[in-house]
Amino acid sequence: MKKEEVFKENPHLKEAHFTSDGQAFYNENDAKNHAKTLQDTNVECVLNPDHIKVEDAEVVGDDANEMAEFLAEQATTQGPVTTDAAPVTTDAAPVTTDAAPVTTEPAPVTTEAAPVTTEPAPVTTDLERQQLFDELDQKTKAEIIAWAKTKSIEVKNKTANKPTLINEVLDALKAKK
Repeated sequence: MKKEEVFKENPHLKEAHFTSDGQAFYNENDAKNHAKTLQDTNVECVLNPDHIKVEDAEVVGDDANEMAEFLAEQATTQGPVTTDAAPVTTDAAPVTTDAAPVTTEPAPVTTEAAPVTTEPAPVTTDLERQQLFDELDQKTKAEIIAWAKTKSIEVKNKTANKPTLINEVLDALKAKK
């Protein structure tokens, strides 16, 4: 959908976010998530020209003509430009150099390690399932059936091919959770 069409169909929108494949999103995060699936992950924020206006634009300095041309160009391509920015103040607070003293003593080191378990946790994510599948795939069918018995899993289809057998065991392990 073309950018102009989005604002014609949704005049209330102040902005829309476009991914490289032309998809339009109201929410920037939705656009970024979709862009992750694309080769070009850029997301462009486009402002609705009907919601932009210039109020009392004041041009100061040597580049007044250049700025006037820029604002005129912006008004024709994107609609009028507005700004609600607060005036910039230059009265900054004084900088202090009194810093807290630096300590050079390292934090105490503990040497106790967490207990190591050799039994895998129940399968909870696709990644864990794939890792366990890969581990079991290194075993023979008889070893897989023996491993399942240690987990109190009864293998029903012992003649199935190895991937089917592994999936049956993993499904049963997940169901036990």
